Amino acid sequence: MKLHHLTLLALAFVIGCDDDTDDGTDTFEPTGDTMDTAIEIVAPRFELTSSDWQDAIVVCTNAETFLLVLEAEGVGFDGELWIADTYDVGQTPSYDEVHDLAKTDANVVEQSSVFEVELVPQEDSTFGNNYERNVSTTFQCRTLDPDRDATVTFAAKINDQDGMVSDCIVFGDKPDEVLAGGFGDLEYPSWLTSGNCRAL
Repeated sequence: MKLHHLTLLALAFVIGCDDDTDDGTDTFEPTGDTMDTAIEIVAPRFELTSSDWQDAIVVCTNAETFLLVLEAEGVGFDGELWIADTYDVGQTPSYDEVHDLAKTDANVVEQSSVFEVELVPQEDSTFGNNYERNVSTTFQCRTLDPDRDATVTFAAKINDQDGMVSDCIVFGDKPDEVLAGGFGDLEYPSWLTSGNCRAL
């Protein structure tokens, strides 16, 4: 049976209490067992690598949606995803958009978290920078799908508990060119140019 984290903490507290006091009050004495279970806070970092980033993307399945799932070591906050058309340097117009990465799971004890975003792609016959944040994307299934020669580049970031960017990854069509600033007609989010990003 999987206990809630607060339940585990409550049990640890009860076990560590000394019930032999004469005045009826409980005092907490740290024991060897409780000291050994101290939680080490890990700086949040995406676990995705250059060899498996395609596996994080599910495009146009039966639900006809784009789904991105990113696992992280440590408990991250305020995740965001940037998607950009990088088919051709200097192409006019080029499109880019930002969506929030929802934290769908977090485990303080195991120091892990999961972030997701699910979007409705445009129909193949639809063109133009027309999207609704966290709901739909201006891109089509064929341009988002890494198995169909995706022509977009993705960037994702998560913050630490103090609100600072802890990790940022760039992957997809042209990650190195994006980090080098080779797409002047795109609107880069500030965190993408902060120097904290790495190409997969």
